Amino acid sequence: MKIRNKLLLATAIPITLLIVQVLLVNIFIRELQLAVQFISTSQNVIEADLLAKDQLEELRRHVKNIPQTYVQSNDSPTLIDPIWRDIKRNIELISTSPVMTSVDERVIATVQLAFAKAGDEVESLNRALTSSALDMNTLLVHAISTDSALNLLDQSLADLALELRQQLQLAVDREQNIHNRPIIAGVLIGGFAVGLLVILVWLFVDRGIVRRLTKLSQETLAIAGGDLTAPTSTDKSNDEFGKMSQALNVFRNNAIEIKEANLREIAQKRKQRQYWLEHMASFLRHELKNKQVGAEQSIRLLSSKEGGNPQVLKYCDRASSSLIEMKELINSTVDAADIESALLSEDFTVLDVQKFLRNYTDKTNERLNAGIVMINELPDQCFIRGDEHRLEQMLDKLINNAIDFKEPGTDAIIRLARRYDRQIAINIENHGPALAADTQALFRLSYSVRSVEQKRQGNVGFGLFVARRIADYHHGAIEATNTHKGPVFTICLPVHAG
Repeated sequence: MKIRNKLLLATAIPITLLIVQVLLVNIFIRELQLAVQFISTSQNVIEADLLAKDQLEELRRHVKNIPQTYVQSNDSPTLIDPIWRDIKRNIELISTSPVMTSVDERVIATVQLAFAKAGDEVESLNRALTSSALDMNTLLVHAISTDSALNLLDQSLADLALELRQQLQLAVDREQNIHNRPIIAGVLIGGFAVGLLVILVWLFVDRGIVRRLTKLSQETLAIAGGDLTAPTSTDKSNDEFGKMSQALNVFRNNAIEIKEANLREIAQKRKQRQYWLEHMASFLRHELKNKQVGAEQSIRLLSSKEGGNPQVLKYCDRASSSLIEMKELINSTVDAADIESALLSEDFTVLDVQKFLRNYTDKTNERLNAGIVMINELPDQCFIRGDEHRLEQMLDKLINNAIDFKEPGTDAIIRLARRYDRQIAINIENHGPALAADTQALFRLSYSVRSVEQKRQGNVGFGLFVARRIADYHHGAIEATNTHKGPVFTICLPVHAG
């Protein structure tokens, strides 16, 4: 027998009694509902009014503190839009409430007028705060005007709260006069109907429906949440719950099959994409190299045949220079593209940072014959964890910059110091021209401030980008700043605890 039929049969008598009760007390209930609804709405409106007043007090404190904040920090104070939006939301809730139809129209008009004026003043103050020509006099004028408007709004809300309390008291008195009427009419019939319903719930609904429905709901929610391994019961009954349990098992089995197929497909596509990304740079280098060889051969052949024509030789030299620049650009671009996959294959080791930097300084001075000085400000031995080759590559990019831009007769400095509690800082310093204001732009791909001649020699703006990627992979960071002596690039790396 279907559950619906069982429920209809079992609840026929209680439902009939309840219908009779509803017919008898309908008039009383309607009247009581209107009174209760009015009381509830009035309370909500009063709470919104009080909340708006509290928020107004907070907003006025913020407004009064704006000039002081501006003087102390010499910066634009924080905007007051968030607090005003909360006030606006509460006042709009009050204005749209049906309770307002019983309030004196003059009080409502006063609130609306004060609210509009306060909104204009707040908006004007915010525009002043965001203005580039902000000064103390303007700030004081707007702050005083805004505080005055907010004070007027606060007084109008206080009058409105008083009016609302009076209306609420009238509604409460009316509700007390009528609330016993439906109770007396419904106690006898309703009590008997409730007794029958309790018996029905205990014997049939709780034992035969709720328990089964709860279990089925828990199983459904677990599967809907993605837990396809959640156990499910096998209900073989012929009612709706039995059919739902069987359908749920079929759905879970189908979902498991689809999920496994999707995972296999995703894994395959991810593997193909990873392979392509890993080999794309090498493939590009190989293909472009073949094209470059052909172009170089053609230029040499043209030069040999037209050796007596200065104009032709001029263009051949220009084409050869362009090929060299293109070759360096392609190599730098491919190196930048390879850095991500290369880093993933590197192995980290524990390095003595003082020893590592001393060895690097000695090798670089021998290789470049440049004046590089290392200054160690760490009192104790310190270790970091990373790849020595990649760290040297990162330092090369920064040292080359320091050497290229330092003033003649000065040294490039590698300074090792402590940074916070668990970090060390490697500062690359040089005496030279200051960096651009937007120092973050230096680390963007292909950003360069070098001359045209330096770019032709292979300096195309990938060095700092590669250096930052290596620092990121070592859980560190690079930042650039200007000092009175010159630019400083700071590498922050975490200390290895050992």
